[in-house]
Amino acid sequence: MTFQKRVVTDLLFGIQLSCALTFGASQIHKLYDTNTSVSLSWLIFWEAFLVINMFLGFKSHRAAPTRLTKQTLWSYVAWMFVITSYLTLLFIKEKMLWGKEEITSTVVTLVGIFTTFIVFGLKRKSISDPIMKGYLALCFRSIPALFVAYMVYKFNGAGLSGVAIAAGHVTILTRLIPLGLSIKDAGWDKNRVGSAISEIGNEISWLIVTIVWLIV
Repeated sequence: MTFQKRVVTDLLFGIQLSCALTFGASQIHKLYDTNTSVSLSWLIFWEAFLVINMFLGFKSHRAAPTRLTKQTLWSYVAWMFVITSYLTLLFIKEKMLWGKEEITSTVVTLVGIFTTFIVFGLKRKSISDPIMKGYLALCFRSIPALFVAYMVYKFNGAGLSGVAIAAGHVTILTRLIPLGLSIKDAGWDKNRVGSAISEIGNEISWLIVTIVWLIV
């Protein structure tokens, strides 16, 4: 890795860590006012997504350790710390509400996950397949986020802070920009296709949440 690329990757890594902490701090502060429009199933599936990716990231780093794989792993650790802390506070403050919206979100998400496993299983693909990971990311992150948009609409966006919404977009863009540059330089391959499916779907769903939050 050249010095210039190292500086860029270090900068993006720093931004991602800052966004994770900013997201967590703003949402925890908001929690003391209200927890409306915060979907519990969204947080739980997000946590599951982080656990899976942290495990896969650890395997990648152990197989071929680099500065980039280490930063990717620490990024997942930071977000897992934030989401776990938030879920813990929800439990302590007895605000872990589970309504019919959560049941619907969970059922639809699980159907998407099982469908992905079946389709790629028939193709004899494992969870390490980049494109399968991309579609699983859609299920774990994008589907629950759409239900967050519904909760924001139902409760007038009271449980999501503007800072957290902005931090979410910045985090996604710090992954989309280098991905786009790598595609421009080296073209498409399975890893980039999987990453594009994951991150573009993530940004579209979060953009829907943002639009609904701005309207209400």
